[in-house]
Amino acid sequence: MCHYCGCREIPLIKEFIAEHERVTDAAGDALRALERGEAGRARELVDAMTAELAALDLTDPAGVQTLTEAVQELHHHIAKEEDGLFPASLTALSGEEWNAAMAAWRKAHP
Repeated sequence: MCHYCGCREIPLIKEFIAEHERVTDAAGDALRALERGEAGRARELVDAMTAELAALDLTDPAGVQTLTEAVQELHHHIAKEEDGLFPASLTALSGEEWNAAMAAWRKAHP
C-alpha cells in the first residue's frame, strides 16, 4: 500500500514492472537461443511467455521473424506503459479513483 494515501497504486505498478522484466528477459533469451541455433530452448521460453506465440515454427525464418517483430512490439508497448501510462495515472488519479480502477481491472481479469 502507498504510504502517502493508503491506496494500492505503487505496489501494483511494481507488479506490472516486474512482469515486464520477466517477459522481456524471456523474450531476449529466446532470441539469443535462436541465434545460437537452439530452437528447442527458444520454444520453451516462448511457450512460457504467451500462448499466442505457441504456434510459431521457430525453425522457419518466417516464424523467427514473427517472434522478432512480436518482441519489438512488446518493448514498444512496455515503454508506452512505463514512460507514459504509469506516471500519468499516478498524477491524474486520486487514491480512491485508482483503487476503483484496479478493482474493476481485477474483476475483469481474474
